Order: sequence, then C-alpha cells, then structure tokens
Amino acid sequence: DNLPSLDPESTEDTGSFLLHDREGHKHNFKFIFVKDISREFIMLMENPEKRIHEIQMNLFHPCMNGIVIDTSTRKAIKRLGIAIAASEVFSNGYDKTKIRTKMNEILRQIGLTDEN
Repeated sequence: DNLPSLDPESTEDTGSFLLHDREGHKHNFKFIFVKDISREFIMLMENPEKRIHEIQMNLFHPCMNGIVIDTSTRKAIKRLGIAIAASEVFSNGYDKTKIRTKMNEILRQIGLTDEN
C-alpha cells in the first residue's frame, strides 16, 4: 500500500501488548487510533521477522458516523481490532489479508448509508 504517512496530530498511541503464537513466540502488538476519514477502518502493518505488528483503527471512518466515541466504545473497538489483527497474524492461510480486506470493503459501503 502506498499510503501517505500519518500526521502525528491524527493519531493516538494507546500502548503495546504481547501475545504468543502456537509455537510460543512472543509477538508485540502496538495499537493506534487514527483520525483520518480517508483511511481504512482497520489496517495492519507488520515486521514478521521481528514479530512486531501495528494495528491502526480509524475512529473517523464513515462507518463510525452517528456512533458516540466514549471510553466504552473505544475499549470495544480496541478489543475487536486486536482480535481481528491477531487472528490474521496467527493465521496459516495463503491470503491472510483476505478477511480484513473484505471487511473494510463492506464497512466502506455501510458508511455510505445512515440506515445501518
């Protein structure tokens, strides 16, 4: 992906945490909230050799229109983002990004309507 770099004013680092894969390797996940309407809802940047992964969840994505972003909402979004990204990282599938890519496509469509 040729994405523009994130403006530090549009990001919020919410910390890092460790998860273990089946083989017992430690993986470091960094979680960032993004506030940029032009980016996907969830993005995963990886350095697989170092087992470092950055999860970016976009609070300004159109699918978030009409949703109050309070502490509980942020906690739920963070937990879902971690679950989705870690599942992708630990997947043994051929095209690991397929589910996240499809989810982002659907969320983009949902964000275009106020009915959902």
